Amino acid sequence: MALMLFALLLAGCRPPTATVTPTQAVPTETPPPTQTPTPDPPVTLPVPTQVPYSAPAPTDMPATSRIRSMIDSGTLRVGVKFNEPPFGMLDKDGNVIGYDADIARTLAESWGLALEFVQVTDQTAVPYLLSGEVDLLIAAMPHRRDFEQFMDFSESYYPDGQAAMVRADSDIGSIGQLNQRMLAAVTGSTAAEALAANNLEVTLSLEDTLDEALTALMGSEVDAVVDSLVHLRNAQAGLGGAVKILDDLLMAEPLAIGLPRFDVNLRNAVNRTLQALEGGGRMAEIHGAWFPNANHPGMVTWESVDTRSFTDYPTDIAYVDSVLERIAEGGTLTVAGLSQAGEGQTQMEAFYQQLVEAMAARWGVQVAFVPNTADNPAANVAAGNAQLAVGVEPRWDGADAVSYSQAFLLHGDRLMVRADSEVRGFGDMRGDRVAVFGDNADEMETRANDLALSAQCASPACARLPTRRPRSRRSTATTLTPSSATAWRLARSCRPAPTRCASPSASTRSAASRSRSRATTRTSARW
Repeated sequence: MALMLFALLLAGCRPPTATVTPTQAVPTETPPPTQTPTPDPPVTLPVPTQVPYSAPAPTDMPATSRIRSMIDSGTLRVGVKFNEPPFGMLDKDGNVIGYDADIARTLAESWGLALEFVQVTDQTAVPYLLSGEVDLLIAAMPHRRDFEQFMDFSESYYPDGQAAMVRADSDIGSIGQLNQRMLAAVTGSTAAEALAANNLEVTLSLEDTLDEALTALMGSEVDAVVDSLVHLRNAQAGLGGAVKILDDLLMAEPLAIGLPRFDVNLRNAVNRTLQALEGGGRMAEIHGAWFPNANHPGMVTWESVDTRSFTDYPTDIAYVDSVLERIAEGGTLTVAGLSQAGEGQTQMEAFYQQLVEAMAARWGVQVAFVPNTADNPAANVAAGNAQLAVGVEPRWDGADAVSYSQAFLLHGDRLMVRADSEVRGFGDMRGDRVAVFGDNADEMETRANDLALSAQCASPACARLPTRRPRSRRSTATTLTPSSATAWRLARSCRPAPTRCASPSASTRSAASRSRSRATTRTSARW
């Protein structure tokens, strides 16, 4: 699959307003590492605080990447929460353990650095990062759009979000039914923002702790509790069948690693390492250790391979003119990624154009589409021919030339089977033969082999685990024609891949996006 992205769109959005009473300020491939090094890394313990978080002022661009100081000191300092199970906590011997702690250990070992844990809280995390007391924040920290003015984030490593818990006998069965109800949340959480995003009018009781909010729920003082899905699931395990969690999230809050703002080099090193760990199965191991009864959600990995070691990444940060500043001055936004605008477009290009135009309307700027750039949109951004490229699948060989947005569309290979088939996904096709279509035999052979690798597992989590690469062979296949629309269905996909938007980065290297071919030639492989 391919995943399409747009980070610039998010920067200008505001959540819809809602009435919340009372109102509250919302505040390359690496070898498998050992999970618990000996001796355990040193631990720094500040005094925790419980007041709502106050955001710092935006930061200026540094001249040197934090990579430089990490190499010089030989140490990676990571801010971790010590009271956030299962992400960060202390064991009986005082060692830092948890999902986040294991990621920190794995990064440090992959980079050949010693590791120091520093305890952070919601109030101290960002100030510690900005002051240089920590190099990274791996602290169950959601990627928040309003935080991007003073820090950067890695790719998401865990899909958390704001959810609602009700009593098991409650008549509330959906998010919409929370309207006009009495709810409880923890002071300083993002519950009020999540409720506003759903246009809900509620009375919100703010409690000091989640335990107090749950006590109010079980005592029928409130109708629901809003908090992180992970927190609510932990609470549900202790309350048995007395409560239930609503199926839909109020607001997605993907967890990511926090980095110094503008430090593209460190961000690339973190993302590259996370994806190498995902491809090698280490991220699935960490997830299985702390969420043993849940499927590993997986991470979408980029095209091409980045073989650099940690010390190979640049340590200087080159200045890049801000596209946002030019937009604020009323300039025209030039966009690559379309073969043409207007009539004669493909359905996907029409979608791209409408998406960009909607963004431009929010920003109050005019848009100029650079024609005939569908085959190399990111390269046009890297060359200075456009400020934004739409429909880009991220590649590591272009990461130093452009910056990629967050994903805005997921697409790719799907499996169509007969309605009465027992096949549910690519993993069920092991041992069978499947035809792959395209107009280039070499590309189709590679694609068939990639699909065969995906079929070695039953879920996206292990789709990229190393395995013996099967040989592909060309053959003919019988075309199956459905007798009716109900005779066929789509099985789930096991091959996610991203498509994004690209904007200028701190380097002049070119980048290209992968385009997929269609029709005529076909290659098949034994799975």
